[in-house]
Amino acid sequence: MFCERRQARNPSSSVTPWVLLAPEVAMASAWLLHGQRPNAAESVGGLLLVVGVLVTLRPSQPPQPPQPQQSAAQPLQGPVDEAGVRLG
Repeated sequence: MFCERRQARNPSSSVTPWVLLAPEVAMASAWLLHGQRPNAAESVGGLLLVVGVLVTLRPSQPPQPPQPQQSAAQPLQGPVDEAGVRLG
């Protein structure tokens, strides 16, 4: 029910990663409520899923424009034409 309401109000791309956490919630509930401790493979798999969800949900940043490079050459002094050629 939680996912249905959330998906009705939000795009599926923002809801789907949270649905992927259902196995981790079930595993943690079984551990807390029934004492069923997960083995190492289950723990590593759960950790990978959580990291994947976090990576998926991080905000994307637009690519930065390239920075102009500073020239080591001395700037031209005196009159120059439109093409940057020194006059005189």
